[in-house]
Amino acid sequence: MAKINSNLRTKNIALSLFKSCRPKQWTKNILIFSFILFSFIFNKLVFVNCILGFISFCLISSAIYLFNDIKDISKDKIHPTKKFRPIPSGNLPINIAIKSSILLAFISLIFGYLISFKFLLIIILYILIQIAYCLRLKKEPILDVLCIASGFMLRALSGVTASGQGFSPWFILTISLLALFL
Repeated sequence: MAKINSNLRTKNIALSLFKSCRPKQWTKNILIFSFILFSFIFNKLVFVNCILGFISFCLISSAIYLFNDIKDISKDKIHPTKKFRPIPSGNLPINIAIKSSILLAFISLIFGYLISFKFLLIIILYILIQIAYCLRLKKEPILDVLCIASGFMLRALSGVTASGQGFSPWFILTISLLALFL
């Protein structure tokens, strides 16, 4: 009976961890493939690099979501809807969330390095902006919008970097304006 309870607890923690990683938000990372679509560059290496980039951004964004939920746990516990998230509700222990966040970030950085040094720099810049957003900038009216828009912009730029091709200023301008619009 104890083994069944232990297995059930492990499954619940794994499911809670997965929910905390917010897989619904991973759709934003499809922007990485925008450069391939708009440049009509279809080759195996570019596609594989973009898939690795997509995975890298899914991992790093999940690490940031975990970090944010850990940081905001006291506020989220009293929020009418956020209190049901795995970390504030106690379904995901904080020590597992911390270790998972660090592990996901580390794996993301490895994937970024495997793609290219420039891609790794984009991931690091994304981490710095998102941590600043979680710690302070989400409370600043204009800076919060710029942080969110920069996340979209960095995703699109990472696709350009993953392809190893040059990019058009028009592509950057279009993605930047679209990101600010969103």
